[in-house]
Amino acid sequence: MKFIKKILLILFSCFVPINSYSQVNMERFIEFKCNVGANFSVNLAADSSNTKAIIKNGMYEKIVNIQIGLFSSPSYNLNTRDTIIRIYGNVTKIDFRCSDGFIRDFNIDSNSYLTQIWAYNLVYKNVSFNNSNNLEVLYLQYSRIESIDFRNLENLIYLGVPGNEELTKLDLRELTRLKILMFQNTGVSDININGLNELRDIDCYNTNLSTMGYDSLFCALPECSDSLSGMIVVIYDSTYSDFPTYMSSNSQNLISKNWFPTDRNYQLMPPTNGTFDCSSIWIDDVELDFVEAKVYPNPAIDYLCIETKEVVQRLEVYDALGKRVISKTPNQNNFSLDISNLEKGIYILKLQTNEGIGSYKIVKN
Repeated sequence: MKFIKKILLILFSCFVPINSYSQVNMERFIEFKCNVGANFSVNLAADSSNTKAIIKNGMYEKIVNIQIGLFSSPSYNLNTRDTIIRIYGNVTKIDFRCSDGFIRDFNIDSNSYLTQIWAYNLVYKNVSFNNSNNLEVLYLQYSRIESIDFRNLENLIYLGVPGNEELTKLDLRELTRLKILMFQNTGVSDININGLNELRDIDCYNTNLSTMGYDSLFCALPECSDSLSGMIVVIYDSTYSDFPTYMSSNSQNLISKNWFPTDRNYQLMPPTNGTFDCSSIWIDDVELDFVEAKVYPNPAIDYLCIETKEVVQRLEVYDALGKRVISKTPNQNNFSLDISNLEKGIYILKLQTNEGIGSYKIVKN
């Protein structure tokens, strides 16, 4: 009798995972790479109620119940025993992080139904998505990301990359449905939001945007209606170093489009001191440093020598107030520019080629 009971127990223990596996879609999965011994935490939501998923890490397996909606299931914690973590099932929303380590990679190519990703502590440099056309929310915080390729993300509505200090450039032209953009506490100095006509909410405080960067951003903002205005959080508060940089911009360029600048506490900002005129620049010129060029000597007295790989179709120079002081169409890639009539000071040189737009600081002695 004891022997029979033992056999039944073994059979029963084998039957449970097999039965549970049959309730899990094993063709859809998300894969992570993490340090061994890290505390990995994940929160899941599904596309139907009472759905099962499997969390697998080496020999460890856990079958969990997940619900439809926004993370209706509890968080699941795992002390990693292997570098590879896979989550199988009809998961549509995921929130994951490592509390004492970094996630070195994640791959969602085998789950194209994923609509939301909330991720923290990513350590790999370049993020791209090969099969992610259903993503509507992408939030990557406190990571070491240097670049993000936004191709295949045309359905994205919400983008957040706060706390990525090594991220310096954002080219968002592919994200034509984007409504909310958060890139505060980053190293971003160049940003392109051309064509984002649905955009209504931006957080951009504590970045490396220059005064000209603010002005270019304001000029590229879409028009908002009186009934649905836009809001942009431009500084944390007046004690931060970006306050004087912002105050030198021309906030009238965004206010005229029914956008309202605030601090982090959503207090309206006072009028700024800048006089930058959006009509004096190319509307497409929001991305910077996309042209490789040699500009010398710098500082210069009379002439600048300019060398580029591509033919320079258009050239403009702006003073510190954003006023255009030189405009030319050289149609050459090796030429000199006469700056002898300029006053001493700092200027911005802009070059347009087939590669895009380049922006360079020059000094006139």
